[in-house]
Amino acid sequence: MTIHSIHLRKLLQFCALEERTLISALKRELYQDRRKIEFPDEGGGDFYVPFWSDAKSHVVHGLDLEEATEERIAKNPVHRSRLYPLLKDGFLEWWDDEQRGTNELILPLEESVHARYNLEDFNITVKVDNLLSLQIGEDRHRIIYPYFRETPTLSPRWTRVGLWLMQTALDGFEIEDMRILDVQRGNGYSVLNYPLNGDEEAILLERCHELMTHWTQLQVENVTR
Repeated sequence: MTIHSIHLRKLLQFCALEERTLISALKRELYQDRRKIEFPDEGGGDFYVPFWSDAKSHVVHGLDLEEATEERIAKNPVHRSRLYPLLKDGFLEWWDDEQRGTNELILPLEESVHARYNLEDFNITVKVDNLLSLQIGEDRHRIIYPYFRETPTLSPRWTRVGLWLMQTALDGFEIEDMRILDVQRGNGYSVLNYPLNGDEEAILLERCHELMTHWTQLQVENVTR
């Protein structure tokens, strides 16, 4: 089931949703799960992945993100024409600020950075991957995880939880190197502006208990219909 193997950004989205909206979102997840089982050749895929691939290529290989975004929209104008330009503008605004903030050379990190974090009590595996990983100067890093959603915005509470989970999942990097990038708004969040309080794990576990309670009940309702 989708919720048992979930990207960090989707988990943060679910955590931040109000109850009524959360129930609707979980119902959509159940429906999509059934579609994948019933129609395995139907295709599909993450709406945001093509954009993020282009954004990373812009940083790493010098891809023209303006042109790449126009090409992506031309291939699927119905679904991409509104949000892809917002993502592009937000990303470029953030990246320009990052470059202005340092005089040191910024290079892509050679090794691939990704991790899984298991919430064993709930049988949930959180995927922390598809990161933009950079080396700054000789010995500093930026490990950037994207949050794409238009709504809900990330509150300080769930930003701290996300940063804590990144720190816990990713070995070999300091939490000060890590960022959650709200792509549409061009905002990069770190412990410099959202220092951890020490209760992030407890907050996450409490919310996961609520999520799984809803998920289980919706599964039962679906089976009994």
